Amino acid sequence: MDVVRGTDSVGENLRGGVLALGNFDGVHLGHREVLRLTRTEAAKAGGPSGVVFFDPHPRRFFQPGTPYFRLTQQPMKLKLLEELGLDVAFILPFDKTLAATSADRFMTDILKARLGAAGVVVGWNFRFGNGRKGSAAMLEVRGPEIGFGVHVLQPSVDGQGEPVSATRIRNLLGAGRPRDAAALLGYRWQVTGPVLNSSTAKNAGGLWVFPPPIWHWRKALTLQMAVMLFVVLSTAGPMTAPPIWARARFLAANAKSLKLTCLILTVIYTART
Repeated sequence: MDVVRGTDSVGENLRGGVLALGNFDGVHLGHREVLRLTRTEAAKAGGPSGVVFFDPHPRRFFQPGTPYFRLTQQPMKLKLLEELGLDVAFILPFDKTLAATSADRFMTDILKARLGAAGVVVGWNFRFGNGRKGSAAMLEVRGPEIGFGVHVLQPSVDGQGEPVSATRIRNLLGAGRPRDAAALLGYRWQVTGPVLNSSTAKNAGGLWVFPPPIWHWRKALTLQMAVMLFVVLSTAGPMTAPPIWARARFLAANAKSLKLTCLILTVIYTART
């Protein structure tokens, strides 16, 4: 997949394609429907299939001091997009100039003149242009007039009829429900970062992926069992050992704190081995 930053050097081989517009944070199942249609329409048009997204995220530009939880950093996003078979990713630097660009100029000058779009695919709630005045409905009207086709997809929903969105996935992760988040992402969410001190640095290529490899967890389970055994034994003196049911009740009453202790020890242990 070609990666083009900005719009000043777009080769002729990358023009005349169908482009999906959005931020694609997480590249979740809803995004994948947009991208699947993009590839289908690009094949019909005989041009490349691509995506257009902004960097930094507009929210980071307008609210630089506000924390923003991104599901996927840019390298991971590009990796996922490439795995889905896209031909090109256009990354538009979101700065003062782009923020001041009107919706109509974005369509005529950027999408058509610079990127050479033959068609675009967007979600129903896509907004663009100065003041977020551009919408999917505006694209449907102005696109054919400017010279490109427009396809608008309605919200994607899960088996319970709930919408699939990056916001919902962030909330699930924040609530400690990674399995539910994975069901909407289509893959297990992961965090990557530089390895600062680990014997696995060579094998990991300089990145530490959480959760660690399974052989780490086998050692970690031994550590957790040792911690639990220590807690059980420490509740009893040599002459006043409480019956087994009392120890079990103690473990049940302190289950959360014990799990947290074990998790912290596991992370520390796996990071150091």
